[in-house]
Amino acid sequence: MLLIGYWLAIYEGVSLTEHFLFKRGFRGYDLAIYATPSLLPPGIAAILAFCFGVFGAVMGMAQVWFVGPIGKKIGNPLFGGDVGFPLAFGFSACSYTLLRFVERRRFGR
Repeated sequence: MLLIGYWLAIYEGVSLTEHFLFKRGFRGYDLAIYATPSLLPPGIAAILAFCFGVFGAVMGMAQVWFVGPIGKKIGNPLFGGDVGFPLAFGFSACSYTLLRFVERRRFGR
């Protein structure tokens, strides 16, 4: 169950970046193209951003079974502090922004 929180941060990082930065709100969605896969983004940027988000979560997590290197430096010296959620969000949002610009330039969609 603890890992679902990290997944949520990654999902929010990708989806909120797409919604506000690339779609510019709800008016940016063209519902007519969703039935045609060749008009949709290939998703490479989202997959890679997910991997970067997992990396951020691992670096900042402080769980009973694992404490990441950044998590060790935050909070209690023995147990660390869990900063995996904000790091997962930040890593995924920043990497998605850069990768999505590249993806749009390369694929044009």
